[in-house]
Amino acid sequence: MKRIILMTTLLFTLINITAQEIIATKTYTNIKIPKESFTVITREDSISPMVAIINKSIKDFEPKEVFGWHCSVLIKCKDIVNKGMPNSEEQKVLDKFEDKLSKLIIGRGTANAIYLGRITWNGTREIIYLVNNPEKAATKLQALIDKKKYPREFDFSIEPDYNWDKIKWCFDAIKD
Repeated sequence: MKRIILMTTLLFTLINITAQEIIATKTYTNIKIPKESFTVITREDSISPMVAIINKSIKDFEPKEVFGWHCSVLIKCKDIVNKGMPNSEEQKVLDKFEDKLSKLIIGRGTANAIYLGRITWNGTREIIYLVNNPEKAATKLQALIDKKKYPREFDFSIEPDYNWDKIKWCFDAIKD
């Protein structure tokens, strides 16, 4: 776990200089984040059903590079049924934890992130944010881990994704 954190920190240091240079060459004022509007994407395969709740309102958001970091929080579900899907009590635990994570990562006032949505599949729930300041998000998530203030084990990764290529599949799957 410490190796992942160290590697993530090194990645931030190396890549963030480039990200800041990209953003610094443009002036962004009055960026309006659209009001959240969600759609459900489902899939069934031989392993497990997949249910994704995706914020479709950001499909055409610009400028993407302002929130050019892909933050994935992967939570291991504890009480599962039906091919790896969480039972109703587990869903309540996950939803409450997700609310806590969103408050930490998105923040108050000027948003540090946009909530993309969540994907529940094969005994896990992945929550995805599009982040402006990766160090700020990583510090808050790492503090949760260090203080052991979480109801379920989780891990996170934050990677550059200035064109939102990692989430293109979500928007491609949305039927307008």
